[in-house]
Amino acid sequence: MKNEDIKLIENIKYGDDTFVLRWHMTRICNYDCKFCIQGNKKNKILSSKGESHKLRMEIADKIIEFIENDLNKNFNKLNIFLIGGEVTILPDFIDILKKFINVKFDGNVIIHITTNNSASEETLIKIKDLFNNVEKRYFSYSASFYKDYTTIEQFMDKLKILYSNKRLYHIACIMEKYKLKTLSKKMKKFLKKPPISVSVGYPILNDSDYFNFIKAKKKYKNKVDTINPIIIRKYDTDLSLKFRNKLAKSDKKFIKVTLVNGEKRYFTNTQKLSLVITDKDYFDTSDFICDAGIRNISIDNVGDICRCPTVRSKAIRGNVLKDKIELLDKPEKCQSNRCNCSYYRKIGR
Repeated sequence: MKNEDIKLIENIKYGDDTFVLRWHMTRICNYDCKFCIQGNKKNKILSSKGESHKLRMEIADKIIEFIENDLNKNFNKLNIFLIGGEVTILPDFIDILKKFINVKFDGNVIIHITTNNSASEETLIKIKDLFNNVEKRYFSYSASFYKDYTTIEQFMDKLKILYSNKRLYHIACIMEKYKLKTLSKKMKKFLKKPPISVSVGYPILNDSDYFNFIKAKKKYKNKVDTINPIIIRKYDTDLSLKFRNKLAKSDKKFIKVTLVNGEKRYFTNTQKLSLVITDKDYFDTSDFICDAGIRNISIDNVGDICRCPTVRSKAIRGNVLKDKIELLDKPEKCQSNRCNCSYYRKIGR
């Protein structure tokens, strides 16, 4: 595909009645996993400069105000992503979580917690209890396993604590490859009752990892709901054209590309999903129109408001402590000269 071949790219995961709000609460993490999509620990520490309890509480209050005044009544579903670093090590995480659970929003609120699952059992019980008696409030728990910091048994025991909560609707795990067999068996054993769905992320660093992923997907497909590839950002440039084309044929289709001749192609939506669709070998997105900032917004760890969570430095639209959070009223041109999107709702000419 080249620029002139493409008419429209759209994400068909979220509807017009859904708003997506991402808050990158912290850059600090107590682990240093080799497959971390956030990069190496030194960079995380540098980018955490300015974080504080006071700042987080102020940001949380501003986000709550935005939800209640601007989003409520205008959307039926609100997806809140709490992202790190490691959010559960923050001393104020539970207090902030409470704020979002109790926010005045008439529709359904889904809170996505991204974590390395290092939280204490006490913290996990608090999370579970917070959701127990609330209507229209649900949560998804996305946890990463790394052998240098825990065992598979400890990891699974923590998941079991949350599993008993009736508001938990999804568990996602990013697992090292050699633990997939153990994970799938244990998952099947204790995750028996619907409607909770389970997905496993499989870190992909190079072409050989991709082919291992295909084998694992076939072998364990009946043990968990889905096994998806997770492309690690820092290895993107090593992935071959052959790999990208094969991955694009995955059966989990969220991205629809309409070509100028009317042909429609579907692609997988993964974390750092853009490489599945394209990179510099395919096309430059800077002349495409994107509606990022209309039904989504991102806030970083020091309060900067971003239209797009991927090209933050180019997409900053103020800071919550100084400026009102304002959404775009019409799509604008993509601000990246290379497609590397983690949002994608609609991009067209």
